[in-house]
Amino acid sequence: MLFSINCIEKISMDEIPIKEKNKVGECDENLFKGLKSRRYFLNDFYFHDQNEKEPRINTHRALDENFFGPHINVQAVVGENGSGKSSLMELIYIAINNFSYMFERGHDNERPGAESLYYVPGLFVRVYFSIGKKIYILESKGLILDLFCRDYSVENCKIVSKAHFVISEHELVSLMTDEGIANLIEDFFYTIVSNYSLQSFIPTNYIHDVYVFESGRDRKIEKEDAVNNVWINSIFHKNDGYIRSIVLNPYRNNGNIDITNELALSKDRVAALFLWAKQKGSIYFKPYTYYNLRIELRQSFLKNKIKKIWKLKGDEEKQFDEKFQSDEMCLKIINWKLAEILKNHFELSKETDYHDYKKRAMLYLQLKIITIVNKYDSFLGYKNVVTLEKKFDKPMIEFNGGIGNLIVALNDKESHVTKKIMRTIWFLKLSNEAVDRIFAKDCLYNGELYFDELSDEWIEECCAKIEQSKKEGRKIDINEMSGPFTEYKKEKIREFTDPVWIDRILPPSLFHYELFLEKEKDVLPFNGLSSGELQLLETISIHSYHIENILSAKREYYINRKKRFHPKYRCVNMIFDEAEMCFHPDFQRQFVSRMLDLIVSMKQNWYESGGCCINIIILTHSPFILSDIPNSNILYLQDGNEIDVDELITFGSNINDLLYHSFFLGTGDKGFVGEFAKSKIKSLSDFFINKKTKLYPNSSATPEWTEKWANSFLETIVGDEMIKNVLRQIKES
Repeated sequence: MLFSINCIEKISMDEIPIKEKNKVGECDENLFKGLKSRRYFLNDFYFHDQNEKEPRINTHRALDENFFGPHINVQAVVGENGSGKSSLMELIYIAINNFSYMFERGHDNERPGAESLYYVPGLFVRVYFSIGKKIYILESKGLILDLFCRDYSVENCKIVSKAHFVISEHELVSLMTDEGIANLIEDFFYTIVSNYSLQSFIPTNYIHDVYVFESGRDRKIEKEDAVNNVWINSIFHKNDGYIRSIVLNPYRNNGNIDITNELALSKDRVAALFLWAKQKGSIYFKPYTYYNLRIELRQSFLKNKIKKIWKLKGDEEKQFDEKFQSDEMCLKIINWKLAEILKNHFELSKETDYHDYKKRAMLYLQLKIITIVNKYDSFLGYKNVVTLEKKFDKPMIEFNGGIGNLIVALNDKESHVTKKIMRTIWFLKLSNEAVDRIFAKDCLYNGELYFDELSDEWIEECCAKIEQSKKEGRKIDINEMSGPFTEYKKEKIREFTDPVWIDRILPPSLFHYELFLEKEKDVLPFNGLSSGELQLLETISIHSYHIENILSAKREYYINRKKRFHPKYRCVNMIFDEAEMCFHPDFQRQFVSRMLDLIVSMKQNWYESGGCCINIIILTHSPFILSDIPNSNILYLQDGNEIDVDELITFGSNINDLLYHSFFLGTGDKGFVGEFAKSKIKSLSDFFINKKTKLYPNSSATPEWTEKWANSFLETIVGDEMIKNVLRQIKES
């Protein structure tokens, strides 16, 4: 089954009947940034016809369905700066934002960690996409939004409505249930956007009229009052549990990227990938391989966690800091009765006198549980089960009789929500003596020891996974990778694992760890990589991270024995806007291949999570990236229009040919030579032709060329032999 985004259409207002115009509202041309009222075809799924009422399906597509790998499709959009590439993608972002707003109306109180969504009126666009034999249209007509489907797997298929939404300022809105949302999402996709340009997603550029849902109705906020209600800010936040259908990366706080935090997050994401790649013997991240971790305790981590839970500021924060001057002083907050319950349920180390580091881990575990039940909708039913009352004199974590059901819900090893819980539990399985060995003063690189100490527990978990796999009839290859331990321990496991499993046994958050990599026998820290290398790893890892989290969601779960529903996306749309940013040409050349290699290798785990179809859209200026994508899957843009380049064969093509045809460098008076060099060569040509001195523009006294300097420049500085020969002919004629 293949998933692809096939066409984006800006709807002309001429096709809106007069009697409907009052219902849909006016078109906001500012949203389109110069794009024309037309269809933009991203591949050859449809015939490229602007006149047909509905695009006609092309039954003779150029590529086999598995050309890029099973269930994977790759597309590209190319064009000069200002041609409309990013503007076209933003139409998708707004349409998906509006779609998410519509089905999320009334659920804000269930997503306390997420930002409120805003509906953007004035958007008139159709997004055509396909999932297998089902063809979909997401249609936004101002204040009305529809999702249509035509299923070609059945005879006499007709277009049916999957969803119909209308902005309602005066009448109460009929809200969707959790089950209704989960059912709707089965016919949609999740979009992950990567755009690292500092000039992109600046909030002041996205201030428009918006609607916000309040008191059962949609309330309009005029543009002049919407400075603090910018729609794009809401879709950077992913504390909604991957319910809403889009996320933008990297995270921007009112337009600002915290580079230090992004580096830390990137390191966390790639550590498991590097461990997994090394154990698998892969070369996905060549020339780098995993070497080790250096694990150290974070100072004031627990203090800051408590302050965040209590939302302390100003005088209250000062009062707290005076009362609790260190993390050690916070340990009195631990509820040891709750600790015993957690020990028994998760089979933690049974020592009665905990190591200081393990006490800190126990406090963090209890604080993290409090954070989860107050942030994620799937745990809100347990909000009052575990609490930390705001009492500076004698704060204490409290719990009630619902703790048993909550712990069962938390013991979900596959959920991204409980990942940090699982990391902490793994650490608490260690004995006091093991903790002492790991954090001994002479233990510089203690990561290998950390994983090795966990190996016995890991073996037990792996055996359980093997048995479960056998029961479910899944194929097991015992020759595949083992856990991240010594060769001796690996032989004892003799079973596959994956980045998700490794990710759950990384050190818990109260520890800082530095990732060390090996390159041709040299060892260097992760933050010692070049900006281009970091960019490549971050770009690849952030998409892998989100996909793992999306697929970890459970469609059905229970809170206090009551069945609940959660959207589970099966199709993921990955958009890379100027993917080549910071990349050396060789990294550009490898980008598509590396991304596909990683996806194909991880898809086995994704299939076990329910299966996943991937569509990739790359907006690029790089001919190296373009040479990996056949022409049938490329949209060429120029001045907001689609350009036909039918005669060009991009796949495996010469880079100069791609520059000439695909990036329009061969048109007009452009070319492959830098503009400054071109002016110098023209000036030299004029000198040879006229046999007279040409002056610098800003100096009437200094001649640009002398006979000696002109001859020297021609023979030693001009690089292209063809240009040299032409200049020689001009000189000698």
